[in-house]
This record gives sequence, structure tokens and C-alpha cells, in this order.
Amino acid sequence: MHDDLARVVADLLDGLEGKGDVDVVDDVAYPLPVTAICKILGAPREDETRSHGWVDAVASGLELGTYRPT
Repeated sequence: MHDDLARVVADLLDGLEGKGDVDVVDDVAYPLPVTAICKILGAPREDETRSHGWVDAVASGLELGTYRPT
């Protein structure tokens, strides 16, 4: 997947050209792993916006960072 991901990174960085303000998380750090996961699962990247809400709901239910083993 190296070549595919290198192309995705290049496309994301190209998309920043001429942009006044850049949010590294929204513009690069979030879309890169999501695109990789979509490729692995064979899901269209366009479906990510639908699944984003599901992922947020699941992640918020996990209470990450608060787990204390007994």
C-alpha cells in the first residue's frame, strides 16, 4: 500500500496549496488514516462522512483514558 498512501499524502498536500489557513488534523492527519482504512476494507472513501458519526459515537462510549484495571 506504500505507493497508494504516498499518492494520498501527495494529494492531501497538493490540496493545501493556496489555502490561507491549514488545520493539520482536519486537512491531513484525519483523512490519511481514514483513507487507508477505507482502502483496506474496500469501502468507498465517499462513505466516510456517513461512518464518521458512527465512529465518534463508538469512541465516545469507550471513555478512552479513563479505564483503570482492577
